Amino acid sequence: MIDTIKGMIFPDQENTEPLPFKIENVRCKQSKGSLTAECTCTYKEDKTSFTEKLILVQKDGQWLVDVIDENDDMLKDKEIEKMTKDFESTLDRMLEQ
Repeated sequence: MIDTIKGMIFPDQENTEPLPFKIENVRCKQSKGSLTAECTCTYKEDKTSFTEKLILVQKDGQWLVDVIDENDDMLKDKEIEKMTKDFESTLDRMLEQ
Protein backbone atom coordinates (compact mmCIF):
# COMPACT_ATOMS: atom_id res chain seq x y z
CA MET A 1 0.00 0.00 0.00
CA ILE A 2 2.91 2.36 0.68
CA ASP A 3 3.98 2.21 -2.99
CA THR A 4 0.42 3.03 -4.08
CA ILE A 5 0.22 5.99 -1.71
CA LYS A 6 3.66 7.15 -2.82
CA GLY A 7 2.57 7.05 -6.48
CA MET A 8 -0.50 9.15 -5.73
CA ILE A 9 1.43 11.70 -3.67
CA PHE A 10 4.49 11.99 -5.90
CA PRO A 11 3.23 11.04 -9.40
CA ASP A 12 5.88 13.02 -11.26
CA GLN A 13 8.66 10.90 -9.77
CA GLU A 14 7.41 7.47 -10.85
CA ASN A 15 9.84 7.16 -13.77
CA THR A 16 12.92 8.37 -11.91
CA GLU A 17 15.25 6.70 -9.46
CA PRO A 18 13.31 6.34 -6.18
CA LEU A 19 14.26 8.67 -3.37
CA PRO A 20 14.19 7.62 0.27
CA PHE A 21 10.55 7.59 1.38
CA LYS A 22 9.56 7.66 5.04
CA ILE A 23 6.40 7.58 7.10
CA GLU A 24 6.96 9.27 10.46
CA ASN A 25 5.09 10.44 13.54
CA VAL A 26 2.30 7.87 13.38
CA ARG A 27 -0.27 8.60 16.09
CA CYS A 28 -3.66 6.97 16.58
CA LYS A 29 -6.60 7.71 18.91
CA GLN A 30 -9.29 5.16 19.66
CA SER A 31 -12.21 5.50 22.05
CA LYS A 32 -12.64 2.59 24.44
CA GLY A 33 -14.61 -0.17 22.73
CA SER A 34 -14.71 1.63 19.39
CA LEU A 35 -14.13 -0.22 16.12
CA THR A 36 -12.59 2.89 14.56
CA ALA A 37 -9.42 4.88 15.20
CA GLU A 38 -8.27 8.26 13.91
CA CYS A 39 -4.61 8.33 12.89
CA THR A 40 -2.19 10.93 11.60
CA CYS A 41 1.22 10.43 10.02
CA THR A 42 3.79 12.42 8.10
CA TYR A 43 4.95 11.34 4.63
CA LYS A 44 8.46 12.49 3.71
CA GLU A 45 10.41 12.18 0.48
CA ASP A 46 13.47 14.32 -0.22
CA LYS A 47 12.38 17.85 0.73
CA THR A 48 8.65 17.22 0.35
CA SER A 49 6.51 16.29 3.34
CA PHE A 50 2.92 16.54 4.52
CA THR A 51 0.70 15.21 7.28
CA GLU A 52 -2.19 12.90 6.43
CA LYS A 53 -5.23 11.97 8.51
CA LEU A 54 -6.56 8.40 8.13
CA ILE A 55 -9.55 6.63 9.61
CA LEU A 56 -8.96 2.96 10.47
CA VAL A 57 -11.71 0.39 11.00
CA GLN A 58 -11.20 -2.88 12.84
CA LYS A 59 -12.61 -5.86 10.94
CA ASP A 60 -11.97 -9.50 11.79
CA GLY A 61 -9.09 -8.53 14.10
CA GLN A 62 -7.31 -6.38 11.49
CA TRP A 63 -7.10 -2.60 11.21
CA LEU A 64 -8.05 -1.43 7.70
CA VAL A 65 -7.92 2.05 6.15
CA ASP A 66 -11.41 3.49 5.74
CA VAL A 67 -12.35 5.95 3.01
CA ILE A 68 -15.50 7.30 4.65
CA ASP A 69 -15.46 11.01 5.51
CA GLU A 70 -14.92 11.24 9.26
CA ASN A 71 -16.97 14.46 9.37
CA ASP A 72 -20.14 12.64 8.28
CA ASP A 73 -22.07 12.24 11.55
CA MET A 74 -24.44 9.77 9.92
CA LEU A 75 -21.75 7.12 9.56
CA LYS A 76 -20.45 5.95 12.92
CA ASP A 77 -19.23 2.59 14.26
CA LYS A 78 -22.59 0.79 14.48
CA GLU A 79 -23.76 2.13 11.12
CA ILE A 80 -20.54 1.05 9.42
CA GLU A 81 -20.84 -2.41 10.95
CA LYS A 82 -24.51 -2.70 9.86
CA MET A 83 -23.70 -1.52 6.31
CA THR A 84 -20.90 -4.08 6.06
CA LYS A 85 -23.14 -6.93 7.27
CA ASP A 86 -25.95 -5.87 4.91
CA PHE A 87 -23.54 -5.75 1.97
CA GLU A 88 -22.11 -9.19 2.82
CA SER A 89 -25.62 -10.62 3.19
CA THR A 90 -26.71 -9.21 -0.17
CA LEU A 91 -23.56 -10.49 -1.84
CA ASP A 92 -24.12 -13.98 -0.37
CA ARG A 93 -27.71 -14.04 -1.70
CA MET A 94 -26.54 -12.95 -5.15
CA LEU A 95 -23.86 -15.64 -5.23
CA GLU A 96 -26.37 -18.31 -4.22
CA GLN A 97 -28.54 -17.44 -7.23
